[in-house]
Amino acid sequence: MYINPTSWYQLVTLGQGLIQINESNHCSFYVLQDGGSPHPMFIDSGLGLSAGAQRELFSRLNIGEYSVLGTHLHSDHVGLSANAREFWAGKIEWDQYKARDGFPLPYYLKQFGNKSNLPSDRSAQSKRSLLKPSKFVDDGEVVEFGPWQLEVVHTPGHTSGHLSFFDTARKVGFLGDMIYDGVLYLHLKDSSFRSYVASLVKLIEYLRANDLYSWTLLPCHNSIPLNPAYLLRVRDVLSRIQQGDLDPVGQTKGDGVLCESFLFVYGGIKIFIKKKDVPGIKDKANLPIVIGV
Repeated sequence: MYINPTSWYQLVTLGQGLIQINESNHCSFYVLQDGGSPHPMFIDSGLGLSAGAQRELFSRLNIGEYSVLGTHLHSDHVGLSANAREFWAGKIEWDQYKARDGFPLPYYLKQFGNKSNLPSDRSAQSKRSLLKPSKFVDDGEVVEFGPWQLEVVHTPGHTSGHLSFFDTARKVGFLGDMIYDGVLYLHLKDSSFRSYVASLVKLIEYLRANDLYSWTLLPCHNSIPLNPAYLLRVRDVLSRIQQGDLDPVGQTKGDGVLCESFLFVYGGIKIFIKKKDVPGIKDKANLPIVIGV
């Protein structure tokens, strides 16, 4: 049975005028509220599959117009962005999106959607064809919204233009799909293993300069908040892969959206990496084929 639109969004109040919006365990996005403004700012905007759910959400939060600050442009992060009064994103990410939608909605629904986890009025889609940033933000820029001072940090790897946002005074970081405690996808057309490793090292150094374990880290998937120690665990696994100390346990075929990849598993961490990004590992015909993503 499909999900009633009124149950599609689950709200979690995180304090400091910050609300997590969970879309029935598909994806989360965040609402920043400024007591002096009737127009909140979203960090990403989820799948946006249900007009009825959107009306219910906006009624509960007393939202009319809103702005969106985007980490990247995959379909599970931009569902409500086309209808925003302002939509801010990275120029690198936008250029890639115009050339090729890296994770289109029909593909997402094919991989992850079923009758038990989609809204009943899912045909009421947001106007994705009208998606266009009203402003570009870049690495090192600070986005001001009421009391929030969000520093933009370019964190490529999952996509070439991926951005993360950090408020050092509040010790809150918005990670998008940079890292989360689930299967990490570095086998999309626009993914790069080398860039991801560099971004993770950069991110750890940035957070350590401001007391790593004092941060509240907010990804868009799985456990929220993310334990900062998880970044170190993933870094160590990536180091093993780079040094040739970890063999893949599976492989995938390319399908037009995802590239041929190896699957690495260690210490509960699972990572898909494009085969061409780990040239030191020769293709292994005996590895099992992993179906899906």
